Amino acid sequence: MQNRIITCASFPSYQGSNISIINNFIEFQGSLPHSDCFEVTLNNELLSIPYRIYFEEPSTKQISHLNSEQVNILNCFYTRHYNGYIRERKLKEIILVDNPVTVPFVIQLAGEYVYEILEIIYDHLNDLNKDNYKSFIAENPIYYQKTRDRMISYWNCNYRKQYKDLRDYKGLQIFKYIERNLM
Repeated sequence: MQNRIITCASFPSYQGSNISIINNFIEFQGSLPHSDCFEVTLNNELLSIPYRIYFEEPSTKQISHLNSEQVNILNCFYTRHYNGYIRERKLKEIILVDNPVTVPFVIQLAGEYVYEILEIIYDHLNDLNKDNYKSFIAENPIYYQKTRDRMISYWNCNYRKQYKDLRDYKGLQIFKYIERNLM
């Protein structure tokens, strides 16, 4: 029996038919802790995105049935995977996609602790659609500040010895860039 895992609440309502198609073609193995979500607003619509997901990646055969928009949704969703290597790989797939749907997933990753993920975001800052990010941050100032604060907390716990000066830490450099160019 197929486990339908991607909920419409994680993406804008106009993506409902794409999510249905994804859920029809992808057999998700594992579980999703629905109680562990973060909420953001995207184009005046409240989204509830899981903080972490716990299941294996779908096969290439399953993904081959999806169009590019559906694959993008799936890649966004997998940036919430518990495995940092999978999050990193999926970030590489969505970072240059010019679609507002990707923005909350990229911003969330900017506040997390995997340094290699921060390097990818940092390396692509000039490639991001500034209007998409400005809009999202304007709609989510509390979420943005909380994400920024979390990044500093992760620096303090995990990277303070390596980057004694917070200004040298890629996470802060990302948020400083956003504040100079996207707010």
